[in-house]
Amino acid sequence: MLKVIEKIERLTIYIVLFALPLFILPIFPNLYDPAKISLLVFGVSILLITNLLKLLITGKVEFKTGSFDVPVLLLALAYLISALARTPDKFEAFYAPGMATVIIASSILYFAINQNPESKKGIPYVLLVAGLLLSLVSSLSILNVFSKVSDDLPSYLKDQSFNPAGNLIAFLVYLLAIVPFAVGYILKGKDMGTKFLSGISLIGISIGIVLAVYNLLPGKALSVKVLDLNTSWQVYIESVKQSPFLGVGPSNYLSAFNQFRPISFNSTPDWQLRFVAARNFYLTHVTETGFVGAFALILLVIVLTKQIKLYTEQSRSTNFAENSIAQVSIALLLLLLALFPSFLIVTVLLFVVLALSTNEKNISFQIISNVGGESSFLVSRLPVLFIIFPIFIGIAFLYFYSGKTLYAELQYKNALEKIVQNKGGEAYDTLRRAIQTNPYIDRYRSTYGQLNLALALGVIRQSQNQKLSDQDRNTVTQLIQQAIREGKATVSLNPQRSGNWQTLARIYMSIIPVAKGSDEFALQTLTQALVLDPLDPNLRISLGGVYYALGRYDDAIKVFELAVLAKPDFANSHYNLSAAYREKGDIEKAISEMNGVLTLLPKDSPDYKKAQEELASLEKKKPAPEAETTPGETLTPPQKQSAPVVKPPIELPSEAIPPASTNE
Repeated sequence: MLKVIEKIERLTIYIVLFALPLFILPIFPNLYDPAKISLLVFGVSILLITNLLKLLITGKVEFKTGSFDVPVLLLALAYLISALARTPDKFEAFYAPGMATVIIASSILYFAINQNPESKKGIPYVLLVAGLLLSLVSSLSILNVFSKVSDDLPSYLKDQSFNPAGNLIAFLVYLLAIVPFAVGYILKGKDMGTKFLSGISLIGISIGIVLAVYNLLPGKALSVKVLDLNTSWQVYIESVKQSPFLGVGPSNYLSAFNQFRPISFNSTPDWQLRFVAARNFYLTHVTETGFVGAFALILLVIVLTKQIKLYTEQSRSTNFAENSIAQVSIALLLLLLALFPSFLIVTVLLFVVLALSTNEKNISFQIISNVGGESSFLVSRLPVLFIIFPIFIGIAFLYFYSGKTLYAELQYKNALEKIVQNKGGEAYDTLRRAIQTNPYIDRYRSTYGQLNLALALGVIRQSQNQKLSDQDRNTVTQLIQQAIREGKATVSLNPQRSGNWQTLARIYMSIIPVAKGSDEFALQTLTQALVLDPLDPNLRISLGGVYYALGRYDDAIKVFELAVLAKPDFANSHYNLSAAYREKGDIEKAISEMNGVLTLLPKDSPDYKKAQEELASLEKKKPAPEAETTPGETLTPPQKQSAPVVKPPIELPSEAIPPASTNE
């Protein structure tokens, strides 16, 4: 029985490691991460169950320790504690993108591999075959072969950027990290089968590496944007001042980036992008987990250094050769993680090669006694049952909750498809089911809120003479209130995320002509969004635009001036500031700002002509004529407050007041 269980363990390990880099689920909005996390968690839970069954059968704890046990355990604890204590949205930490789950599950996988030493013999071959297939599929995608084969293939497969690894950087790092196994077995393999498999794998993997490196060069269509090192360092320094020991929390780097990026970032070509990871794995790691996570990582490097020194002093043996290959892979992987961000399959691979590079020592002790013969088997196992029963309950709960989570994600994807198909009613019902199944995902609440708002504005547009029937008025009121509730729910799930406050602010801004008091609510929520993302000039333009619409030109000028300071070379900031000066009657300053706009725009752009026309009007001290909007224009003037399109305006209930702001 024990041998059967151990075979199941080995098979589970092999299946997980083989399928992980290749596994996708097109039924979800994100093809990659939910599928890979689900596979990893399912595989790890099977390994836990098999080890618990062995404990129940033998009544004896047998544990094999390894050199990296302590740093691996500390890494898992750092992510768990930081996620629970620091990440506002626990679902982001444990599910999407779920870095805490990835680290914890990878740690369990590390210990499970150590408990089954026989599995280590086959893992390198599994990694090589998986890498070969990954390279084959990704290379065909990069070369755009799938789009030429058949029109019946799924759209995602015909996309040149499709890569089962998730993206091109994850693909490249994964392949580079398993190259030492291919080279090592070619040089040290004992049989021709091993050498042949390693040789074929090395050729296929090398082709993938060459294609990835070429397409990651700047300017290439498939090049992946990564945050620069200076900004990453500044974000880390400011984050650690706020929370030195536990960091900002796993999967919460975006909030830290929004709040702490330096003003110099606005001078880069990527200033409008928002990054969810630092330039490399280490800066992301220490930003999210603080000194506790940094200590675990430093300890891992120290242990690895001692391991390498120990092996170089030992005489060569078969065991030594296999361990030395794994250690080359670890060293290479740690170097690559200093150059690139980490992704799911790369993180899992790190823990796997850590397990491959260590020797095990046995620790065992008896929990039960078999005195009394077979008739007392159940009684003698009661202590074991008390240990494993809660764990089995926890695994059952995990399966149930994971199933609900995946079902909700499926419903969300269906809702997005119905929105694209302009089936508003069906999308409404589908989104509601997704939220009922899992109310803890801010993406669902944000989309549902915006859909409610769109439906409300649609009813208003269909009304004639701007006068709603009692039934339509009631429908619009309910939809607006629901939109606000969902916007507030989005904020409550992660009040540290500027984008969530922006979602709520956009709802209030959209109903200013419709509902009394929404203008002040829009100002409050935009102000809080700016507290959490103070260097975003577009946010300041939005806030200044609300002041402008309300006729508060002095306030609008102050906000637009700050937008100019945040990014002096952004034409739209100067353009809006010029408009505010014009309305205040300060024509000279308006002309000066409009001249600044012209210096920042290409002379052959529609915007340049638009600015020239407004400058001519300013110089004549005449009101600027409304310019016809053409595709591609980026200059968006602030708008004056329009007359209410619903008469009388809708009265918002007290529950429509924005949530209290937070500066944490």
